[in-house]
Amino acid sequence: MFLEKAKQGNTGLFFYILTILICYLSGVMGAVLVYGLIEVDTVDRNQTLIGLLFPFVTILAGLLLCTFYLHKRPIHSLFNAFNGFRTSRLFFGFFTWLVLCGLSDVVYYYFLGGAYHLQWNPTAFLVLLFVALTMISIQSLTEEVLFRSYLLSGLALILKYRYLAIIVSSLMFALMHIGNPENEKFGYVLMFFFYFGTALILGVIAVLDEGIEQTIGIHIATNMYGALFVNFNDAALKTDSLFIIDNPMGINMVILNFISFLIYLILSKLCFKLKPISFIFKKII
Repeated sequence: MFLEKAKQGNTGLFFYILTILICYLSGVMGAVLVYGLIEVDTVDRNQTLIGLLFPFVTILAGLLLCTFYLHKRPIHSLFNAFNGFRTSRLFFGFFTWLVLCGLSDVVYYYFLGGAYHLQWNPTAFLVLLFVALTMISIQSLTEEVLFRSYLLSGLALILKYRYLAIIVSSLMFALMHIGNPENEKFGYVLMFFFYFGTALILGVIAVLDEGIEQTIGIHIATNMYGALFVNFNDAALKTDSLFIIDNPMGINMVILNFISFLIYLILSKLCFKLKPISFIFKKII
């Protein structure tokens, strides 16, 4: 069982607190390395993006090292209940969600009055493509390993029920994004519901699929799509994307997002042998 992998090695609360502290300090160190040693041009969106995302590299390194040396757990236990990484699930999550994001924008453009404008800048876009394939992938991977694996499994050991662990970890995920500029643009209540609901669904997928490969793919696709293809002025990650949308309606975007998740869950259930939904309500022995 995926969440039960946390029972391996050192499981004391002290090790979790120390790991979170080390991850925080690792992020601070990453920010100091970028802004202290490199003069970031804040006008250049690609440089700014690298500056924002580089701390996730050091956070991920800190988390993996703590898992191995403090918790005495094998690294692969963070990804699934098995010994090998299921690459096919990552690609399924990535490409399926990428298509659903594209379809959502088609619907928004044709039926909900979305105003899209092309802003093609070949040089900036090629640099952005490299940043997206590297830094955005690492940032998305870090958040999934931290929230949908490390914290989720740790909370499951404490709370004894999978659904409670999913709820608490999703609240933590939503609170971490409370400072994003989208909150002020679309409203804190709506965006909290968006982040919490998204995290809740990703947590359910991770538990029912006994691993986070699909959620990693979804997370990378979400951030990469927003960075490369469709962006807006109040986005947390402002980029030289192909299109920019004027004055998007937050409620429309949230509704389309959850409709896409419903379609994704149906497709995932058809393609993979997921646990029944009742599984998340069973007590962990």
